[in-house]
Amino acid sequence: MHDFRKILKLVLTAILLTCGAMSAYAQSGSSSVQGAVTDSTGAVIQGASVVLTNAATGVALNAVTDGSGNYSFPTVQPGTYGLMASKDGFASYRISQFTVTVGQRASLNATLSASSTETVEVNASGLTNLLDSESNDLGTVIGPRSVNQLPLANRNFLQLGLLSGATQPTSGAAASSTSQTGHDDVSINIAGNQPDFTLYVVNGLQTLGSRAGNTSLNLSVGAIDQFEVHYGFFMPDLGPNPGIVDVVTKSGGNKIHGEVFEFVRNNQMQSRDFFNVDATGRPTAPGPYHLNQFGFDFGGPILHDKLFYFVNYEGYRRTTSNVQNATTPTAAMFGGDFTNTGVTIYDPATYNPATGQRSPFPGNKIPDARISQNIKGLLKYYTAGPTLTTNNVVGTPKATYKSDQFMGKIDYSINAANQIFAQGNWLNSPVVNPGLFPGQGTSFPLDTELVNIGWNSTIGSNKVNVLRLGGIRDSVYSQGVSVNGIQTQLGIQGTADVNGVPAISFANGGWSGFGTSTGLIGNLDNVYQLQDSFNWLHGNHQIKFGADIAYLRTIQSSANANARGAFNFNGNFTAQFAPGGLTPVAGTGSSFADFLLGDLNTGQSIGMPRTHLRWTTAQPYVQDTWKVTPNLTLPTLPSPGTAPPRPIPAVQTRIWSTASTSPRASPPSPRWDRPIPRSIR
Repeated sequence: MHDFRKILKLVLTAILLTCGAMSAYAQSGSSSVQGAVTDSTGAVIQGASVVLTNAATGVALNAVTDGSGNYSFPTVQPGTYGLMASKDGFASYRISQFTVTVGQRASLNATLSASSTETVEVNASGLTNLLDSESNDLGTVIGPRSVNQLPLANRNFLQLGLLSGATQPTSGAAASSTSQTGHDDVSINIAGNQPDFTLYVVNGLQTLGSRAGNTSLNLSVGAIDQFEVHYGFFMPDLGPNPGIVDVVTKSGGNKIHGEVFEFVRNNQMQSRDFFNVDATGRPTAPGPYHLNQFGFDFGGPILHDKLFYFVNYEGYRRTTSNVQNATTPTAAMFGGDFTNTGVTIYDPATYNPATGQRSPFPGNKIPDARISQNIKGLLKYYTAGPTLTTNNVVGTPKATYKSDQFMGKIDYSINAANQIFAQGNWLNSPVVNPGLFPGQGTSFPLDTELVNIGWNSTIGSNKVNVLRLGGIRDSVYSQGVSVNGIQTQLGIQGTADVNGVPAISFANGGWSGFGTSTGLIGNLDNVYQLQDSFNWLHGNHQIKFGADIAYLRTIQSSANANARGAFNFNGNFTAQFAPGGLTPVAGTGSSFADFLLGDLNTGQSIGMPRTHLRWTTAQPYVQDTWKVTPNLTLPTLPSPGTAPPRPIPAVQTRIWSTASTSPRASPPSPRWDRPIPRSIR
């Protein structure tokens, strides 16, 4: 009783400290087993012993029926169990091999007949259709059989979430997480809500990216035991999100189990695209395609019935390519020779204000001394065409998707009243989508680490405290392919990011542009989470109260779509003007000639320094599941709350929370929009 009072005091203190705070991240919907023990006449049996045993680990949990004949195991891991109820003077009642799924509130009643020696045994043979009469939660459970045996393209477990009738893949305008992360396997849409309203939970801790609303930890199916897609009628401990993907990972058992796997796909038998031809009309061979997915997972005992381990590793390598075409100037034009182009280029340095006219370059050639040295440096990141024809440059740049992830988990049953686990995850998954020219394209770095510690403590026969403590570090970015320091080397000034080839475009002439203007866009999140819930079986009431607290520190990189600069050339500087005005004469001037001279038409660089934000969110809750009659249960409705805050880096105000300790938000720096000089010479 003394220990219970201490835990109760700690929980109540946490609730009072966070009582005014903003809504928090959700707690995982833990499974439970409950029921009633009666005799053959239907009379309740008080003081009956109920033992719930995990078939894989041998760990046994104990409960005693109360004055109403009820028992409860309010927090159990999904898995296969056996249950035995006994009382002196009655025959024992045993149910073997029944399955508890994630988020399930399974009901199992036992009837004891008057006998001192007999044992009544019911072989459930792993049945999963146990009654879930204690909850009105709507959801779809994807069980271990589905996770392990259903075929999956690229082994993405979220594809299995689409088995629920309330889900669909993200697409169109809703697929912002894909465009921001470069990964097409990090979000799903639940119940028609926006994809970034879906919450992703792994063993009780949220793994949601603060910016794109993606799951920042896409687990290997080899590490997943089962998961549930929730889409309606949540209990208060599940939080305010309208859709939840609740994942439970595998654990070790008393027997060693494992697998080693590898899947390979390549283009050895791939046919070419009939329409892919080069500038001369010759067929183009298909580009390389190679997918290699490999790994292992093993679990087993360290101490029989006490201490267990599970490890998982998965590697993923994918190389794909598509034929890309471009129209570029010839090598002679790269050197300033426009004699065979059909246009006459004029020297802007010869402009006569009195006549409004210019003189042509002698021989229709730009002298080498007049070509900007900076532009010569940029030409290394452009490709000359062999002839002056459309689509004279053809290539198959290789897009790469590389991923490595590892999970280690330890489960320890200290005694019948205390079980703990510790888990660590690491995922590194960069994606690179290059363009046709060097230094062109987009890269998507992604790196995530998760640490999760849990403690289930049984206090007496009717009280259980569940503690979850952990943190996740989520780094998700997109940016143009980097060429470190290139703009500094070339003397290009005024941009917000010097580590890439700026975007060069040509307004006329039909030339394809090159370079990429995008700087760093994304977020680095550090989320620290504490969840504590106290479960109390009191007569016909199953009372649960606690608090979920999360402290988030994030670094947001925003508004950098043109951070490396976007420069446009239109040919006006090398064109002849019509008399009496500034209208270019047809057949004169070249946007590429303007580029060689370094005379641009427009230029822009918009960037924003990194924004540091921090806040604390909390959700205290109390819920009561009242078993009014054996056939009628009234769960409480979710407590009111608001959606979790989302970072808005562009807002020029401080962000505050109503938590007991006010979090601070570093105010964003002013928008960085530097003027661009007329010339990049």
